[in-house]
Amino acid sequence: MNIESKNLIKEELVPRLRQVIDFSGLTFDGASFTNSDAEMEFKNIAWVLVESKYGNKDIPEGQRIALERKNNDLALSGKEVLTIIARHQVHDVGQKVPLAKSLVHSIYYKGKWYHYEREKFAVKELVAIFLKKAEEKRVDELIKKWR
Repeated sequence: MNIESKNLIKEELVPRLRQVIDFSGLTFDGASFTNSDAEMEFKNIAWVLVESKYGNKDIPEGQRIALERKNNDLALSGKEVLTIIARHQVHDVGQKVPLAKSLVHSIYYKGKWYHYEREKFAVKELVAIFLKKAEEKRVDELIKKWR
């Protein structure tokens, strides 16, 4: 598997990335819109969803529920699906957050959360292992390490 590390963000798009999307007025029967930081479909066999939070900030309940349901819905397709909650320490909002180097805090897989208190894996490392295991149809071996 070829893992590229080049910057995929075109510099001319950076000002648009800083533009905040206002979800005001978009609440329906108590449900409102949310977003996630990153998602990737891989070779029609796997999905990876990532939400990165600063420091020890918790994921809001509504966003957690949305990520769980999206993960579960995608898994119904028969594809492997991994949701990652990562932590970063970039305090300056004017600085880029290197998601690849952010540390994995927890994962959601097959309807269950697994928390990794030692925060040993970087997002890039875990995603690379997950995708390799997905290609080999051996993801359960990876998840056993989290139990």
